[in-house]
Amino acid sequence: MNKGTIVKAALPVATTAATAWIMKKTRLPAVATPVVSLAVGGVVAKLAQRIR
Repeated sequence: MNKGTIVKAALPVATTAATAWIMKKTRLPAVATPVVSLAVGGVVAKLAQRIR
């Protein structure tokens, strides 16, 4: 398994965990979850590009 494959596999897990953490810490309403998830997904994808 190369590094790129591992990074790709970890993206959804990292996005979900980060979204849950942000929602818990900020106490935003549940309606905001998709927006937070999109924003976090963009940040995680950008970090993944740097790792690859």
